[in-house]
Amino acid sequence: MTAKCMVSRVSIKWTVLGLFALLGAASAGSALAAGLPEADKLIVLVRAEDCDRPALERALPRIADKLARDHRTSRVAIDWPADAARNLDLMGNPSPFAAALEVSAKQSALARIGSRVRRRLADACPADVYLVHERRLMTTPRTWPLGTPSPDTKVLVTLFRKDGLTREEFDSEWSGPHAGLALGWRRPRGGNGHYVQNLVVGTAGSVATRYDGIGEAEGNESGPASEEIRLRRIDTAAHARIFHTTGPMFVVRETIVKD
Repeated sequence: MTAKCMVSRVSIKWTVLGLFALLGAASAGSALAAGLPEADKLIVLVRAEDCDRPALERALPRIADKLARDHRTSRVAIDWPADAARNLDLMGNPSPFAAALEVSAKQSALARIGSRVRRRLADACPADVYLVHERRLMTTPRTWPLGTPSPDTKVLVTLFRKDGLTREEFDSEWSGPHAGLALGWRRPRGGNGHYVQNLVVGTAGSVATRYDGIGEAEGNESGPASEEIRLRRIDTAAHARIFHTTGPMFVVRETIVKD
């Protein structure tokens, strides 16, 4: 075998090994899906099962405070159960989540931040890190101090796309027709409300459940609805059944650490 041929084979070998290393890093890191918007936020869902609550209550604020000082982040918030004793969802069922952490940052930093958060929580509770593209379609401006729980509750709702739909089709339906319906009954109330769509485009490490979306909506503080709003909400719920099914929910008070 000529020296030139040996060099070529060595070059090919290291090229292939380098490619496998890059692919491995991508799967263990952001695992971003092609054809979807770029991630700009991570959501850490802390599982209630096998969770050491006292340890979590010590660890999560420290992690959030450190992330707030990180120049790469633009918004950091902790979601604690609105009712810590019972922690029920809107249907009266126990929520599988003990807490959540939301961190907005550039896509290039999210996977590394998420993996670090997960490692730091490992001694307290199991956690899953979702990289999402956030659409803040309606939110109430913060009027309460940083680091204190929000006066009103919000609900995190996990979503699975219907069988047969691609992730792009799911996103098109969610961000287009469904968003219009959801905002349509909120605007007549004077524009007050909370409606945020978090499209899951990747994960940082393995996750227990692969969700396609994590929605955010206001809690039950808005009072009784008019007949028009009630009918519009029925239409919105009917449309939702076309493209997704609802997974576990988490009713929380949000503690914003940085915005």
